[in-house]
Parts: sequence; C-alpha cells; structure tokens
Amino acid sequence: MNFLHRYKPYILIAMMDAFATQIYIDLFSNNFRISVAVLLLPVIYYFNRRLNPLIGSVFIGISGVVFRTLVGLPAYDTILESLLADYHILYFDLSYGLFYYFLLYKKKDYQVTTWLLVVIAGDLGSNLIEIFFRIGEGSLLEISDKFYTLFYVALFRTFIALVMVLLIESYKMFLLKSEHNERYQKLLMRISDLESELFFINKNMTQVESVMAGAYDLYENALVMDRSQLKARSLRIASEIHEIKKNYISIYGGIKEITEKDKIIHEVHIQDMMSMLFKSLSKVEEYQEIQMKFQLKNNFVLRDSYYFLTIVRNLVVNGLEELQQPAYRARGRIEMTEDNSDTHYVYRICDNGPGIAPEEIGDIFLAGYSTKFNRESGQSNRGLGLFIVRELTRKIYKGEIDVQSEPGIKTEFIVKIPRTELEVN
Repeated sequence: MNFLHRYKPYILIAMMDAFATQIYIDLFSNNFRISVAVLLLPVIYYFNRRLNPLIGSVFIGISGVVFRTLVGLPAYDTILESLLADYHILYFDLSYGLFYYFLLYKKKDYQVTTWLLVVIAGDLGSNLIEIFFRIGEGSLLEISDKFYTLFYVALFRTFIALVMVLLIESYKMFLLKSEHNERYQKLLMRISDLESELFFINKNMTQVESVMAGAYDLYENALVMDRSQLKARSLRIASEIHEIKKNYISIYGGIKEITEKDKIIHEVHIQDMMSMLFKSLSKVEEYQEIQMKFQLKNNFVLRDSYYFLTIVRNLVVNGLEELQQPAYRARGRIEMTEDNSDTHYVYRICDNGPGIAPEEIGDIFLAGYSTKFNRESGQSNRGLGLFIVRELTRKIYKGEIDVQSEPGIKTEFIVKIPRTELEVN
C-alpha cells in the first residue's frame, strides 16, 4: 500500500502514456512510431515540477513495453517475438527522462523558453537514440538522413505541447481572476458589516463611560442619599449594564457570523499556507532585514487551517518583534521546523533574539501579560497573542505548547498537536 501511495502519480502517468502511444503514425520501418504520448508528457512535467522524470521514465518504459508487447501479440507467434519487436521504446523513454532530469528537473525554477528548448532536445535526442538501437550502429548514414525529419517532428510536437501549456495557463488565469473578483466583492461586504459592528462598539463605549460616571457619582453621594434614592440609582446602573451586556452579545454574534460565513472551504495544505505566511511577513518593511524560513517534512491538508495559521503567525510575529531591538536586528533569524512522532506533529519556532528572563517565562501565556513597551507612545502591548496561541492549541487541537529560552541567545516555542486533530483524514 505504501508503494502504491508513493508512486501513484507515476503509475497513472505510465498508464496514460501506454494508451496514448496507440495513437501513432509509422514514420520509418523497423516499427519506429511517432505517437501523441510525447505531446502530453512535457505538459504534465511542466505543471507538476515535483515529479521526478527519472522515476517517471522507468514506469513509462516498463508499462510501454508490456502494453505494446500484449497489443502486438496477435501479429507474432510468441510473447518473446512480440517483446523483441518493440522493446526499443524503452531506450526512448529512459533517454527522455535523463534529458528532462538533468536539463530541467534539477533547476526547479525555469522559464517557458528554457522548457521549450529542453523539450525539443529531449524529443529529438531520444528519437535518435531509439532509432540507433533499432537500426544498429552500422547504419549511421541512414540515421543522419532521418535527422531533419525527426527534428521537424520534435518541433511540431513541442509546438502542440506549448499550445496546450498556454491554453491551460490562460484558463488558470481566468479562474484566478474570477475567484479574485468574487473574493474582493465579499471582502467589501465583510468590511461594511464590520464597520456596522464597530459603530455599535463605539456606541457601547459611550454607554460604558456614562455608567462609570453614574457609578462614581453614586459612590460620592451614597452617604447623603436616602434609601429609596440609593435603590433607584443602583437599579438604573444595573439596568444600563445589562443593556451594555446585551449589545456586546449582539456584537459578538455579528462578528462571529461575519468570520464564519466566508471561511474558505477548499483544501489548504500546510506547506502552501506556511509559504504564504512567510512570504507575506518577509514583505513587511520592518522585518525585511530578518532571515525567515520554514522546513517541513510533511505536507497534508490542515483541519481548521485558520486556527493553525493564527497559532504560527502569532509565534512568528512575536519573535520578529523581539528581533526589532537594534542589537539583534542585523543578525536576526527566525525558523520553523518540524520534529514528529508516530502520534503527534511537533513544530518548533525558534529565534535568536534577546530571549525571556527565567522569572518571566512562567507568565508569558497569561492574558494581559506583556514585556513589549513602546517608548514613543508610552503604551504596552495588549498581551493577548501568546494567550490566544495557548488557548487555540489546547482547546481546538487538544495539543500542548511549551517554551525554552536562553537569554541573549534564543527562544524556542514547541507546539505539539495530535496527528488526528491537525490533519484531514
């Protein structure tokens, strides 16, 4: 089962290639065929750059030989004769894989023009190698005569592959633009909804100030009031507080509805989400001097991806803010790594900042606790980031979070979450 799971893409490609090779023309003698399979292969590799073409060529070569042997069996007396008539296609498949592997795959990031040149070279070179083994080295002159024909075939097939790539890219851009417009419209609506809730929050703040003033006035004059006045003023304050409470319950419900109704329901893989997070943070002007990277071993669909993003983002931003101190900024580095067990995913977010004092490390997850102080404004942070991280880790994912720090050297947060709680089965 592990073999099938690991090599499933290559098996599917090999099966597709085997069927596609049955659409062909006999260009020369000796069973040398020009098929449409080579149109599809570079397109698949272009859009799936993690696929190893060497592994793919082995699967394609074996399946191609087996398939063509079985298809050609009625024309021969034995399986061996059918095999010997067509096994030369293995040379083409393996050669094509080698061309693609060394000229493109190892580069990972390449342009369409580079891809075009390699596809032409791979098509032409692999055909020449196959026909060499079919005809034999004694007929090099005959092979040279076929060179230009094979070159034009390579150009034609590459042109068709290019058209397919451009059509797919255009369609992807169309879908992306449509999705972007839809999200933008939804974003405008959500901003409008949030503005409404902010209006009610501001209104409540005015009411709170009024109640506080009334309560203080009651405190100042309680001794000179008679019992009936005291009861009436106290009842009015209680009534106003109850009204404020109802308003906040309504506001909470409104904000919760806004945040839940537009959650993206399509699958989000952890490496894609972390890539987006680290790229977005690296573009923030204050953080551009700091080295940021993540190294994850596994890639799976996240359960409740927004909560996990909140956990990691708060921890990373916490480290980035610590690295803003002049003594650490120039050499600042923050890294997310993965260290798993059979039952849990373990993520470590480590920075080389000032660290946390031993007497403070036990309080950092408490609500309202903060060591960050803005000297210009005179205000300290709310102290909710790490509190939220701990609550989400415990309550949403049934996990644990710990911190280890060496003052002046590093701080490392360790998030441990059960596999069953973090990944979608």
